[in-house]
Amino acid sequence: MEEIIRHIHMEMLQAHCDAQSYIDDYMFLTERLENVFPENRNVKLEVFLMLYCEEGEVKLELNNVARHLQANDLLISLPNTIIGQVMASPNHKVKVFCFSNRFIQRLTQTQKYSWKSICYIQEKPHQAFWRKPE
Repeated sequence: MEEIIRHIHMEMLQAHCDAQSYIDDYMFLTERLENVFPENRNVKLEVFLMLYCEEGEVKLELNNVARHLQANDLLISLPNTIIGQVMASPNHKVKVFCFSNRFIQRLTQTQKYSWKSICYIQEKPHQAFWRKPE
């Protein structure tokens, strides 16, 4: 396995936030893989990550296990996961959602709505995380 070159945490994501991305203390949203996975090298997550493939294909290694995402696939990854060898087809469209441990703590504080939120995210990830600018 290749050496880890970068740890992905909220402060690092803040530095890679561009005009089409969103970041606050709890979450980071982007449509660009390179904002999270620089230089196609190994990274170690210190955030929760959700990667939704809208179109095309994305291939990556998740803790040294090859994964292949196609249109409408959703990958959910926990902190301390190592992701590497990220490659995408030229026609790919993705939504990347990273959120902090504090976000999960707040989400689960109200147990009444936690399961509903998780089900909604699973059923409609493109609506749950991304709203196109008007």
